[in-house]
Amino acid sequence: MEENETESTSLESFVSVELKLAARGADLWLALEAAQFASMLVREGLETDEQTAATDDFGQTFSGYTEDWEDASAQNRSAILEALGAHMEALRKQGLRVHWAVIEQGQESDDPDDPPIPLAIVSITTDSSPTIHVAVPDDLHIPTDDWD
Repeated sequence: MEENETESTSLESFVSVELKLAARGADLWLALEAAQFASMLVREGLETDEQTAATDDFGQTFSGYTEDWEDASAQNRSAILEALGAHMEALRKQGLRVHWAVIEQGQESDDPDDPPIPLAIVSITTDSSPTIHVAVPDDLHIPTDDWD
């Protein structure tokens, strides 16, 4: 092998997913709906401990609200979205932005006819562009063992 060559042990391929900038908590309601099935949090460009702490706080809060979302009344859902907006404001104060998308993804199952399930992708980054792209493995399968 030549000195500048690298050996690839993975033949994994990726698909580029476009994420939209969330300006307020209400922008994330579709992501909350999808996250009840599966979610992915992407963190990029965190430079300080404060940014990391704000990102961790947002991730934990988003996850907690996802668990409460289905059973929440309309009034409680509104409060959840407002609270997410407050967390997004804390991120903005740290120079961070939230982008999101919902895609359909395969699930790990014995039945190949099982339909794909929604996957919420939430990214926290310093990029304030209206849209960004992230790479997601195109053969990512969501385990469903613990759904019962």
